[in-house]
Parts: sequence; structure tokens; C-alpha cells
Amino acid sequence: MGATTFFEMKIIDLFQFGDGRTVLVGNVGTDVPFISACPCELLVDGVPVTTIRIEDEMLPNPRHEAGFRSVSTTSAVELNRDLLKHADCRLRMVDA
Repeated sequence: MGATTFFEMKIIDLFQFGDGRTVLVGNVGTDVPFISACPCELLVDGVPVTTIRIEDEMLPNPRHEAGFRSVSTTSAVELNRDLLKHADCRLRMVDA
């Protein structure tokens, strides 16, 4: 796949698979046809807290009525659903 267009995702949900992957779900808000593997910053209320590496988007569906997209990572993610309810959590692409 080609290079990813810059994106920032507002994370609205997350879940884990038994193999150690964490999936982040949210709205990208821009016209990004496909999210490729790349380094990203996790931000909480605008403050960068860590950098993770995401994998290629497996099921891109820009036509979802709410615009939700999902990416996975095997990096440690210090987020939980409670934090997502009370803080603005975002995933922002980092220039490689």
C-alpha cells in the first residue's frame, strides 16, 4: 500500500485481542483512503503521552455513517475506556 495521508483520530473506543493487539476505534475526520503502518503519538487532552506503532488498517470503511475507522497495535497502550469517557484522547500520525 502507499503512504498514508496525515491523519489524527479522535479515539472513542478500544479493545484487546488475545494475541496482544489493541484496537483503537475512532473518527479520522479527514479524507484518508487508507491508513498504513506508521508511528503515531497518543495524546490525552492535547498532551503527548507516548509514541506507538500502528499496523495497516485491515477493514477501512470511510462510508461508515459515523466515519469510524480502526487500527491495531502491539505497542503498550496506556488508555482505558474510563479515560476515553473523561478526556480527549487522540492518535496522531508522526512523520517517519
